[in-house]
Amino acid sequence: MKICVINPGLRHGRIRTEALAKHFSEVHLFEDPPTEGCTISSIPNLFIHTDLARNSFCRGIKLKQRIASIKPHGIVCHFASDCSYFDQIYFHKYPVAVIAMGHDILHEWSDHSVSSIYSSLVKSALGQTDFICAKSDFIHKRIKSWGSGGVLRTNYWGINRKNFYPGDKTAARKKLGLPLAGPLLLSPRAIIRRCNIDVVVEAYAIIAKSFPQSRLLLLGRTDKDCLTSIRQSIDRLGIGKQTHLLGDVSQSEITEYYRASDAVVSLASSEGFPTTVFEAMACEVPVIAGKIPQTEELLVNFENALLTDIESRSVAAAMQHLFESPELVSRIVDAGKRMVVNYGDLDKNAEDFARQFKTVITDWHKSEKLHGMMKFKLLYSPLFLLRQFSKGGR
Repeated sequence: MKICVINPGLRHGRIRTEALAKHFSEVHLFEDPPTEGCTISSIPNLFIHTDLARNSFCRGIKLKQRIASIKPHGIVCHFASDCSYFDQIYFHKYPVAVIAMGHDILHEWSDHSVSSIYSSLVKSALGQTDFICAKSDFIHKRIKSWGSGGVLRTNYWGINRKNFYPGDKTAARKKLGLPLAGPLLLSPRAIIRRCNIDVVVEAYAIIAKSFPQSRLLLLGRTDKDCLTSIRQSIDRLGIGKQTHLLGDVSQSEITEYYRASDAVVSLASSEGFPTTVFEAMACEVPVIAGKIPQTEELLVNFENALLTDIESRSVAAAMQHLFESPELVSRIVDAGKRMVVNYGDLDKNAEDFARQFKTVITDWHKSEKLHGMMKFKLLYSPLFLLRQFSKGGR
């Protein structure tokens, strides 16, 4: 079978698509915008299209024409709050699958204001999507409560275990130019509001004097306003010499930072299930995670991770536990490795997705029902037309 995949510039979207390519005869990936930090794929049956002219006039219609020329059996969209996804539901010439990630569904925790009309549009589109893949049971239940009409499954996706595996800590620190002595705490999450990097910084400041050789590494893309606030907090708390603001790094470098670290902290207020947790566990690094329903689906406190309230003193206590208890670290690391195998193996999860979507595609093409229900068309048609005549097409 042949599919088209639409990815709005998500790094993990590119990685998931490469895993899916093993299970389809031909995969055409439309990236809008092109994914930063990813190398050019060498997979022979994966064709990457990055020339969509995102800000051009009538972009949605051009994408429709490009897809029509390929004649795919189905379409996969990597984000549920994206106009390219809405376009596919609007046209609905092929069965559509969408991967619901987290903040594309959970708008109340979004970093940007989302109007009630836009939220209604997302719900309506999901209600007429043929296959919905939710990145946690929490998202699955939320979508189900809205009345999903298609097949709905949970898939944690996870990581390519060939890219994330243990390595020598000292060698990794030398390679990255990091101090060889003292514990390193890594936050690999974007510096944006919902990732609560301010809590990470405040928690670290509480224990920094007790561990003078320790370092805090803040790694990930940044929001300008949040970054300014974090810099001010670091200066105010007097931990500038112990804190490294690293910005975004390449996919290959991320693994080295995990290997160099003694603990990873992930405190997002809301998401699907954090891929960074799988990455850290595969590299045999213990994880401190914020206690939210999504993380509690797989993480058990003091068993395969330390779960904590998202407030500085609780997080600081968890940091201190890991720095002072090698036995606890060993137990958490062992359980974490098993969790990655059971739930976070990207190759296995991509195979499951492909098998399920192929069934949906087969059933869809057998059916004679009218696709693209009138309810969504009535809601989206004015917005679609407006997009074609407005700059940005998005």
